[in-house]
Amino acid sequence: MALQAGQLDEAYLQLTQAVDLLDHLGRAGGQPRHLNLAIAHMNLSSTCAQLGRHDEALEENERALANLDALGDEPTARFMQVASLQARGMLLATAGEPGPAITLYDRAIDLAETLLTEEDAPEELPELLTQVRITASVTRFEAGRPDQARAQARAAASEAWDRYEVTGTPQAVDQYLTSEMNLVTFCEAAADYAGAEDALFRVLKLVGPQPEVLARGRQLYQALERLEDDALRAGNLPRDEVEESLAEIERMISETAHA
Repeated sequence: MALQAGQLDEAYLQLTQAVDLLDHLGRAGGQPRHLNLAIAHMNLSSTCAQLGRHDEALEENERALANLDALGDEPTARFMQVASLQARGMLLATAGEPGPAITLYDRAIDLAETLLTEEDAPEELPELLTQVRITASVTRFEAGRPDQARAQARAAASEAWDRYEVTGTPQAVDQYLTSEMNLVTFCEAAADYAGAEDALFRVLKLVGPQPEVLARGRQLYQALERLEDDALRAGNLPRDEVEESLAEIERMISETAHA
């Protein structure tokens, strides 16, 4: 497909033609092709976003959601609604509207959690739910809500870890590591320095002394070293523990460099 090949202009043309054809077939047959139209509008929205056509991307997303609404409680349609709500939230967040974006993420999470309680829930739903939580946590953090961001990231990390223990899939590992690394940043910003350290070392325990993780650890502890003792104690990480942890990180960096 042109979209996969990165040929966005050609993809836009093909998807526009597909939407027109599906509309025509639906009218001719007296039966709207809501599912196919929803997929086409979702793909067209994504393509518009990549082309920088923000308003058009939102319009196509709205059309996708309208077609999905027409399908009622069909599980596949509701799964796609979760994905479409997340995508719409991301469009709004990119446009500098974090409040409405967060509202959409929360709608997506509520819908996914409800769908998960049903026997015919799509098997891909847990991964999508975790991804929405990750996205929502980042937007909350960028909107100056670090406490909410921490709660969302912790939920995402817990879900991803539980799924990893059952399935062992790379996607679960990636989501877990992303959530924990986000927690390092979110906890640091919320002055929960012990929480930041715990998240950092959970990552190191799983992946070992990876250079980018060690670099983030060094950055964290060097920043903490510059704080007053009272601030460190309030964050449940006294200065002696900061110094010990920084020394451990520096040791791992040295060992990795000479390995």
